[in-house]
Order: sequence, then structure tokens, then C-alpha cells
Amino acid sequence: CVLVCENVAALLRALDLFVSHVRSNECGNIVSIIADNNGYRNVDQNTGFASIAVYVLIQAARTNIVGCVEFVLRAMNEFEERSRRLRDIETLKTWMNTAAQVLPLLCDRERQLFVHATHGDVRQLQQVMHLQSSSSSLSLLHIHSRTQDSILSPICRLNHFDAFRFVQQHVDASLLLDRLFLVNRHNITPMEALFHGVVSLSMVRHIFAIDGVCVRYRSTPTDLFRLLVTMYRLYEPRVVQFVLSALQFCEDDENNNSLLHELLTFAYPKPKTSKIAMFQASDCFTFFDQQLSYWVLSTCDVKAVDYLMTLVRQQTFLTHIVFESDLYNVTAFERFALFASQQKNQKKKQKQKQLKTIKFLLSSSSSSSSSTELVTTLMESRDHIHRILYWMVLKKTDRVIFEFIMDKLRLHESDRLLTILDSDSQSLKNTEKDKGDHVISYHDKSIVNTALRVNHIEACKRFIFILGDDVFVDKLFQVD
Repeated sequence: CVLVCENVAALLRALDLFVSHVRSNECGNIVSIIADNNGYRNVDQNTGFASIAVYVLIQAARTNIVGCVEFVLRAMNEFEERSRRLRDIETLKTWMNTAAQVLPLLCDRERQLFVHATHGDVRQLQQVMHLQSSSSSLSLLHIHSRTQDSILSPICRLNHFDAFRFVQQHVDASLLLDRLFLVNRHNITPMEALFHGVVSLSMVRHIFAIDGVCVRYRSTPTDLFRLLVTMYRLYEPRVVQFVLSALQFCEDDENNNSLLHELLTFAYPKPKTSKIAMFQASDCFTFFDQQLSYWVLSTCDVKAVDYLMTLVRQQTFLTHIVFESDLYNVTAFERFALFASQQKNQKKKQKQKQLKTIKFLLSSSSSSSSSTELVTTLMESRDHIHRILYWMVLKKTDRVIFEFIMDKLRLHESDRLLTILDSDSQSLKNTEKDKGDHVISYHDKSIVNTALRVNHIEACKRFIFILGDDVFVDKLFQVD
């Protein structure tokens, strides 16, 4: 309720009459005054508006309510009316400026499709299609110009099963298959995005049941290589087991398993130099410098390693991980056992799993007799033992793993260790594949000097204990 007064005297008189009537219970349902606010006490000269507000308690039939009686000067009231119109104009201007920024986004159908696909909102996807009066499959799976991606990538990455089935119902089967294998700017396909984050086995089953998916993988080594590397890199046991069975890789089918054998030595096509720089700048995962066998080992799952060995023949797999180098002249065994074990932030449980995997590969007590043959073969290759010892020293391999490998390769024997330290440089150079300036060389590396350079105290103590002081001192003055 607002009472408008002509002047200050009239306002004060009206206020006194109202207060006295309330106190004498002559105001009907208004029973008491509970608070007041004198706006003139803290009036701001810039705003120029002030009033006196009285908060009263009004008695109703069921419950009491609080009301406000405001005493305002007529000049103040007229001023407020004009100010309100000006504020409405200013608000409208702000709204128009905001709308100018929002409306293009609301009218951008491509952006809306990606936003709704990211949230898995099927209803909004339907609404966008109907509003645009376009239900063609080409527009629904439009390729974004900047990311070189379709809406299938966020749908698969975030496991929006209902959204995927909606897209599948509204697009042509051949177009869907083509978009599932589309490589985006981050070097990931929607099929590979399935394994990023939390993997939905039901969605993986559904997609691999689509006609042409398994055929595409079995007929295209590059796609199959990317799939297997991604699966083992983001390892989920149940999913890997299902995909291998869906692609018909089993213990009894040697013809199909020969494809896996080829992938162990498969050389993924190397992109152009400009694309390599783009990958490195955007932190994209590259496949041309990867080995499938390393990512199998990186799962630290003995069952996974053992199962793949049964598919590709045990001796073939074990020989490959020790003797076959990657693009940088590092074997899968060296990279797994030596690089990963020296990470300081690694959990204790993970280190135990790594040690268990290494023991499975090298210990004669494992279930596979091929592991014994592997140690025997490795013992005959002085150059590769030199390389393994060099990486263990350079990367300061975990002490438990370091001692276990030293023991299995009989490097605790002084004569044998001295033979490894004195490996012929020309023989070591023969193990280095000529692939460019990025290749790591071993023929010009002294293991003892490397241990001193990286301040590997444990390795130096171990060498002194095995060789003796005099021999170790001689090695210190040996020129590499």
C-alpha cells in the first residue's frame, strides 16, 4: 500500500495518524507495527528517491501475514515513475545486447547438435531436426570444420547409448560406418573414443554387431592396429576379451591369429612432417611410433599377456618384445620394464604388478616353458643385455626390478658383468636400425660413466661389490 502526500508536513501528519490508529486498534485487521524503515535517514543524493515504510501485522482468517505501508511524497513518486521508464529502456538495451550474442548460437544448428550430443539429450536432438525442417542423415552427421569431427565422437566417448541408437535410426548404414572410422583433429576415431573414460560393454557389443564393423577391422591392418593399441593402452579386461572374440581371434584358429602375428611387427604409416608437428603441438596420441607388444605389457596383467602369447605363439611374442626395436630403437621390454618402473609417483600396487609381469616373462618357474627359452636366447645376446643394463642404469630402475633382472641374466657373476661392460662398439652398432637422427645409439655409451653421470648410487655400489674396487676404478678411466 502506498500513500502519496503533497508535502513533508502532510506526510508526517499522515504517519502520526496511522501509528495512533494502529495502537488504538482502530485500523481493522491491522493489529500491530512490527518494523519501520526511514529512507530519508540514508538518502542518496545521486538517486534522489526516498520514502518511509512501515511493516505491519495483518490478522487473517487462518494465519497472520506481514504487509507494508509506504509513505511517499508526490514529487518523489513522479520522479520514480520517470526513472522506472528509463530503467526499462536500459534493461531492454542490455537484453538486446545479450540476445545479439545468444541468438546466433541458438540459430547455429551445428553447435546445437554437438551440445545436445555431448549431453546425450535425444529429445533436443529431435527438436533441432524438426525446427530446421531437415532430417537428412548427411546434416545429422555433419563434419565440424574446426575439429574435423561428427557428433558420434562425444556420443561414443561419453557412452550415450540412447543417443547413438537415435542416430543409427536416422542415418544411412554406409554413412554411419564411414563416420565411425573418421579420424578427427586429435587423431581419434569414434570407435576408439568408445574406450576413453568409463567403457560401456553393452554399447561396445551393440556397435561391434553393426554390419561391416568387424569386416572393416579384419580387412584394414591400420584400423585394427589403432584399435588394439587403444584397447590395451586404456585397458579394460572384459572389453578386450569381448573384442578379440568378436574379431574371431581364438586359440584354435591359426589362420586368423596370423593377422595378430603380423601386427606385432606392423609399421604404421608415418604421416607427413607437418602433421607430426601438429600432433606434437596438440598433444595428440600418435600411432606411427608405437609397438602393440609394449601396450600389451603395460597392462601389467599376466593373464592378458599369457592369452595374447597363446594366440601368436609364445616364443614369437617373447622374442619380439626383447629383440625388435621401435622407431626410436627401444624394445618393448626395455620401455616397459625400465621406463615405467622409475616413475616416482607410481603406486606400490602397480609396481608389484609390473614386477609380477617381468617375473612371468623371465622366470623359469612360470607356466610357460618359453620363458626359460627366452632367458637362454637372451643370455646368448651380449649386445641386448648391454642395452638392458644401460637403460636400467640411465633411468634408475626400481631397485627390486633391477636386482631381479641382474640375477636372472647372471650379471652378479664378475666375469659375465665385465664381458657385458666391455661389449664391442661395432657389434652394438649393428643392433641400431638406421631410421634417422632420432634413433638412440648404444655403441658410444659407457654404462659405468652413465651411472656416475645420473648419480645412480645403487648401481655403482652393485658394480663395486661384483667387480671389486680395482676393476671398477679401471672402468672409471676408460674412454667411451
